[in-house]
Amino acid sequence: MPPRRRAGDEDQDGGTLRAVTDGLTRMASVSLLLGAVTSTDELAEVVVEHGLPALGARGGVVGVLDRRAAVLRLLRGTGPVPAGREVLALDDPLPMVEVATTGVPSLLRPADVARRLDGQGEEMHSWAGDGSWACSPMRAGGDLLGSVAATWAPGHEVGDREVGLLQVFTTLVAQTYERLQGEAEQRRQALAVRQMSETLQRSLLTQPDVQAAVTIAVRYVPAVKEAQIGGDWYDAFVSEDGVLTLAIGDISGHDRMAAAAMGQVRNLLRGMAYDSGSSPARLLTRLDAALRGLQLDTLATALVARLEQDEDGRRRGVRRLVWSGAGHLPALVRSPDGQVRVLDEPADLMLGVDPTTSRHERVVEVADGSTVLLYTDGLVERRDVSLDTCVRRLQERVAAVGDLPPERVCDALLAGMDPDEHRDDLALLVVRLDPS
Repeated sequence: MPPRRRAGDEDQDGGTLRAVTDGLTRMASVSLLLGAVTSTDELAEVVVEHGLPALGARGGVVGVLDRRAAVLRLLRGTGPVPAGREVLALDDPLPMVEVATTGVPSLLRPADVARRLDGQGEEMHSWAGDGSWACSPMRAGGDLLGSVAATWAPGHEVGDREVGLLQVFTTLVAQTYERLQGEAEQRRQALAVRQMSETLQRSLLTQPDVQAAVTIAVRYVPAVKEAQIGGDWYDAFVSEDGVLTLAIGDISGHDRMAAAAMGQVRNLLRGMAYDSGSSPARLLTRLDAALRGLQLDTLATALVARLEQDEDGRRRGVRRLVWSGAGHLPALVRSPDGQVRVLDEPADLMLGVDPTTSRHERVVEVADGSTVLLYTDGLVERRDVSLDTCVRRLQERVAAVGDLPPERVCDALLAGMDPDEHRDDLALLVVRLDPS
């Protein structure tokens, strides 16, 4: 026959149940806050301002294992720690080190705390205080990540309820810390990929070396977003017939495949143009056919131009810019009098769609002292703004920079960009026609 229960016992059980329920409710609120943190500093802030008060603790500290250095690192901001003890060797007598390495939780009454700190100095005794301490291991996926220690005021009787809530809280902290570590590793890997791709891209996009009565400046700027490397490219070289060929393009995509395709497309075009004497339209037609024939499954925009002398050679100081576009943004020409023209005749179909499409050429006369500007959409494209408006704004900016040297033109155009709007990589090619 079960023992008879007294009314007082029922009140006590009810109070305990309410206390546990209240504690779990507070932990649920803390869990929501932990789900939103993005750094260990924010994690420490939630622990101090919300987690420890939810436990009824007066203080505490979080330690995370650094197995490579064989230490337990205390998170900055989780509690005042004696100078020199922010990083603890794994043989340190502090209970939270033992808990972090063994995975066995610990509850220490004031007498136990004093005994464990014997010989550690007054500063450590002052830091530990006269209350009880409890330490719980941080686990995630079966791995030990560290420990959480909490201390209560003297006279507070620490029991199963406090220890249970601490274990719940420690689980939440461990899950959050594991998430932050995973995100940090993803960022490190993404940065490594970005750096590798950017190195590849920059190795291909070198400063043109031309001697053709022109001054050239170029820029390549990767997107602000991590791992957003793309297929933007430029080129400028003197072909075998002595004519300066300019090219710019943008491969579809923002990854290593786009960067690799960029190198193939650029080198194909350069090889075709060098000794063939082909016109820009003919070059784009041949390039489109090569992409299909070599099974380079890619889409790309491009603009190719040749800077030629006038046909009879008698008009000194005037050259012909012959160009053809494959879905690419229009080039800009700033004349010596400051007028900026957008070469916005309709561009033909982009590369990689239909190699049999007809391609057309346009010609414009450019005087010595003029500046020709080729670019990709990363320089101009902005959220919620039409592309025509973006190009018009670029036209105004080119007019405003005046007759600065090409290097300074590049700097001025890039300086006016909003980093928050820089969602795509960009290539920029500026050519100043020197007197011949």
